[in-house]
Amino acid sequence: MRTSARIQLSKLYILNEEHQKAVREIEKGGLDSIDDVFFLKQISDIYSQLGEKQKTVFTLEKIVRLDPDNHAYRRKLADAYDWNEETEKARELYQALLVHYPHQVEILNKLTHLNLKQKRFNESLPYLTKLIELGPKDTRSRILLADVYIEIDRKRQAAAEFEEVLKIEPKNEPIRRRLAELYIWLENFDRGLENYEFLVKTNPANAKYFDRYTELAYNLAPQKAIQYHRLRLEQMPDDKELRERFAGLFLHVGDTDNAIQQMHILIARNPDTSRYYKQLAYLYQDMREPHLANKMFEIIFEKELADDDIAEELIAYYGHEKEYDKLMKLYPSLFDRGRIDEQMVADYADLLFRTRHYNAAAKQYAKLLKLQPGNPEYRMQLADLHRLEGQNNQAARLLWEGVQKYDSQDETYLVYSAQFMAKQNLLQQSIACYEKLASIAPENLQYKKFLVSHYMENRDFEKAIRLHNQILAQKPGDVAVRFELASLYWLQKDFERMHAVMAEFNPTDANGSQLNKQIGQFYFERGFYTEAIECSQTGLKSSPHDSSSLRMLGLAYAWNNQPRQSQKILEKYNQLYPYDYFTHFEMGQLLIGVLKYTAAMNEFQISLDLIGIEPESKDTRVTRAKIYAYQKDRGKVEAEFESLIASYPNDVALLIDYAEGLVNLKAYQHAGEWLARAFELDPDNYRASRLESRSYFEQGQYKAAAHILKGLLDRYPDDTGLRIDLADSELAGGDWHRSSETLKSVLSKYPRNLPAQERLTLLRRQRNQALAADYTSTKQSKNFFRQMYNVVVTTAKSSLLHLKLIFGEEEYSTKDNSLPGIKYQNAGFNLFSNFSKNLQTEVGAKVRQSGDNWYLATSGQAEWSFDPSNTLSLSANLNAHWNDPFTAAFQKGRLNRLQSDLNLFLFKRIFLWNRFSYEQHKFNQGHFGNAFRSYVQIGRRWDFQPQLSAYYQLYHLKYSFGPQADRNLISVPEKDLVHTVGGNLEQNLAGKLYYHLGGSVGFSGVQNTVTLYGTAELEYTLLNRIRMRSLLEYGHQGQLTGNDKTTSLRFDLSYFY
Repeated sequence: MRTSARIQLSKLYILNEEHQKAVREIEKGGLDSIDDVFFLKQISDIYSQLGEKQKTVFTLEKIVRLDPDNHAYRRKLADAYDWNEETEKARELYQALLVHYPHQVEILNKLTHLNLKQKRFNESLPYLTKLIELGPKDTRSRILLADVYIEIDRKRQAAAEFEEVLKIEPKNEPIRRRLAELYIWLENFDRGLENYEFLVKTNPANAKYFDRYTELAYNLAPQKAIQYHRLRLEQMPDDKELRERFAGLFLHVGDTDNAIQQMHILIARNPDTSRYYKQLAYLYQDMREPHLANKMFEIIFEKELADDDIAEELIAYYGHEKEYDKLMKLYPSLFDRGRIDEQMVADYADLLFRTRHYNAAAKQYAKLLKLQPGNPEYRMQLADLHRLEGQNNQAARLLWEGVQKYDSQDETYLVYSAQFMAKQNLLQQSIACYEKLASIAPENLQYKKFLVSHYMENRDFEKAIRLHNQILAQKPGDVAVRFELASLYWLQKDFERMHAVMAEFNPTDANGSQLNKQIGQFYFERGFYTEAIECSQTGLKSSPHDSSSLRMLGLAYAWNNQPRQSQKILEKYNQLYPYDYFTHFEMGQLLIGVLKYTAAMNEFQISLDLIGIEPESKDTRVTRAKIYAYQKDRGKVEAEFESLIASYPNDVALLIDYAEGLVNLKAYQHAGEWLARAFELDPDNYRASRLESRSYFEQGQYKAAAHILKGLLDRYPDDTGLRIDLADSELAGGDWHRSSETLKSVLSKYPRNLPAQERLTLLRRQRNQALAADYTSTKQSKNFFRQMYNVVVTTAKSSLLHLKLIFGEEEYSTKDNSLPGIKYQNAGFNLFSNFSKNLQTEVGAKVRQSGDNWYLATSGQAEWSFDPSNTLSLSANLNAHWNDPFTAAFQKGRLNRLQSDLNLFLFKRIFLWNRFSYEQHKFNQGHFGNAFRSYVQIGRRWDFQPQLSAYYQLYHLKYSFGPQADRNLISVPEKDLVHTVGGNLEQNLAGKLYYHLGGSVGFSGVQNTVTLYGTAELEYTLLNRIRMRSLLEYGHQGQLTGNDKTTSLRFDLSYFY
């Protein structure tokens, strides 16, 4: 069939709406041969209906070629291009059509669509703008324009378009939400919040809007957020999350009361939800209300809602508040709930230990030790508990088991065991521990040094020296180690080897000057004053102005009994440094040490004057502040030191200097605060510990002072200064026996140590263990004589009891034989006791015999010490010997006495003594009379050497005779009032020689009589053990008794064992 026939046939098919047949005939005939535009339009419509995109485009392109001015079909072709995804062709054709139809909305929309499709955002802008001009209320175009602005980062313009949309459609929720988020992105939070608030108001049930609004309002408008939360809670009162957020909002604005109220509502409605209790507890913690927080934790725990955190919180709170009873109930409760872990048991055991439930703590540590028998910490704790329970042997066995059976390698454990064994006198076990330590840590010389000390204590000098030679091999150039080796030979009393070791030093090397000083100091400390003098002189040859050498030389001369040379050197020392502020300061300190306060203050003032012309420095300021402390100017001390500490807050030496100044000012509490700060920076600081012990000593806390010194001696066992200070603390604390042993331990190592000698001599004078013999010859008036012979044995094994045994004889005679002579034999004892540092007691009994007659005399005394200088004593005597007037002795006179004594040191070294005494006198014939005596003495003491004191005394006597008394037997005034002035001069020289001179003049207005009194005492100690003493007295001190012209001479020889 021909083409024309097919075309006609297809037209018929079209008329009959048989489009498929029509298309088939057209395609057979060929579409290219058809030029009929109308027919082609029909064909394009058919292809379009059939979804034939390519054929539709082809047909329309042919129509446009045949009829290029037909804009309707050009529009259809553009639509077909768009339909066929030929976007660029469609866009170009639409642009061409827009020239002819510039206000055609459909074309503008098409161009907008195509540009957006190709992400040609900028090209789409003019079309969208045109669309909005044509239709100002066209919200769709405005939304598209806003989207384009967002894409090209012109968000402010996008927001403006959204605003326009909302003016037209105010209830458009999606757009308002987008606008709100856009404002938030632009950080215009207020506008964002306004739009979300609108959404919340118009959609109160929308949870997303509410959540987002409250999230923004949390910081921007918290009160509004609270308002909306309150409204929402009225609608949903059981919403837990909402109420929790409500409470959080109150916390955010600082309204803790309302926050707490909301949390309580949550807890009331959800009593088994631990989270709310915890939140409220943490809120109380933030409010610094730990007790309320703890109540919440306790509720959780009681409801068994607890987790590990709650248990830890309760443990921490009870521990901080020291509510140990609750804590001790908590741990067993945790154990019952299955919370049994090793650390918790250890913590419980530690709590029991700290609360002194030692037995219970021991059981817990025993459980732990069963779990881990090799754990050194548990073993140490259990041993310490045994020690506290007084079970030292069990503690020692436990520790030794750890060393032997479990072969502990823990250094801390071994050190603890070694020290404990040493305290228990288990020297071999202690040595074994230190030997093990030395093998574990051979580089630790301290262990070897302790081992050396133990070997010395065990008198195993060879091992000690051999070990010290090993130390020397490890540190051949260590000068200190060589000095220690020399010290070991000195302790062994092998002075030849000691000198040989010292001879190996070479004082001519680069450090010769300093080494020479150390050699001199070594000899000086051990009492080799001749060698010390030689070293000082050698040092002064090369450095004639060296202050330390001059000082040591002066002191060595003084202690070597060469006072003249000592004085010359010290004067030279002061002359050489007239403009050295620090030398004058040191000189002032030396003078304070020898109690020359006036001279010391002069030196301090010179030092201050010189500091005034020195450039300001840290050293000058520290020295100045120290001087202010000696001058008792606390304000200046605090101002100077606190200014320095502000500049040097971590200077430990400066902190200690400040504390020392405060101790000098007696500001002990303040000093303790600065010492605590120094210990934080340097816990083992020697100087700080030494000062702390001094502070305790001066406050009367002698046990605390001794405890610190003992700890220092564990670290510095060869420090004699520490041992002497310890002896002073023990003596002041009433333990004179231990003080004596401490001083003896110093002298056993350093027999020529002068301070120890002086203290031991004084101590023996007061509390001695001695065998003594004395002889006294006394003359009263020109006729009556007395001779006394005594042997005294004193002994003590502790400060608690001190026994004195006395055996002697007294003989009374007259020169004119007017009375027959009489002899008394005596045997008795006195028992002294110190039940505390403040209370001392004495009881005594003596049997006296004369011919066939004998009688028993008893006595008792109690003395209370307010502090070492102020005392009150009460004493009583029953049936004692009465021999004040010698004539009473011929009548076998006896007395009963009640007496009180008060000694006070007031201020500025002014002292007061007061005595009241009531006496009953009797003879064999019966009662003779009663005497009431009172004394008041006030005086002043000057603490320079020799020590001087002066006093005034008032003595009052009232005597009443018995009804049958024979007044002719003895001359006793019925009343008397005596005014006395007197003085004393005494000095202790080098711990060996002591003298005392005293005298007084009294006047009795009643008897119109002057009474004189004088005394001279001389005492010398030989070889630290033999004391020779002589005493001469004339008259009676401040009272008239019988004939006042009494002379007494006494000789005493004592041996201290």
